[in-house]
Amino acid sequence: MKNTSRSSVFVAMYAAIICVTGFISVPIGPIPLVLQNVVAISAGLIFGLPQGAAAVGMFLAVGTLGLPVFSGARSGIAVLNGPTGGFLVGYFIGALIAGYIATNPTPDEKKISREKIFRLVRAAIAGLGFMYLIGMLNFRRVTGASFSQALSLCVVPFVIPDIIKIGILIPVVARLRPLAARFISNDSKDNIEE
Repeated sequence: MKNTSRSSVFVAMYAAIICVTGFISVPIGPIPLVLQNVVAISAGLIFGLPQGAAAVGMFLAVGTLGLPVFSGARSGIAVLNGPTGGFLVGYFIGALIAGYIATNPTPDEKKISREKIFRLVRAAIAGLGFMYLIGMLNFRRVTGASFSQALSLCVVPFVIPDIIKIGILIPVVARLRPLAARFISNDSKDNIEE
């Protein structure tokens, strides 16, 4: 691959995974229950910065341009301006924060330690927390809901399912980080050699 690095291809593949998970949603009110939120946050957990946020950015770009990759097979700028649009923006901010806390992966992370798991859990919770905050604030802006209404519609129904998703996700992320590190570190070595 001449002008395309291996990590860019890996990140683009992960963006495609985020896109595909948009088809898995359960409407439970104005905000659907989705898998896409933790998959987007996991981009930051797996790749760190800036690659994790880049994967979510690619997902947002293709959805904004019209591919039906947002939950419920929706797309376009109107979705970003609608009541759930803040959550989509929150995916990006959440991936940034999760990537910052999780740090960039390294090839020597093969051993899963308690410290590593706690760091990934903290990163996931912080990323999801910011996603909730941005989503809830935008929901209030668009709908005129009160703070307590927005909290009960946008956060409360999703806390337990998201904790369960994080519990399932963290061991998977811990195993994927060394693999991602191989691609990222190989790109860095290639750039040094050139």
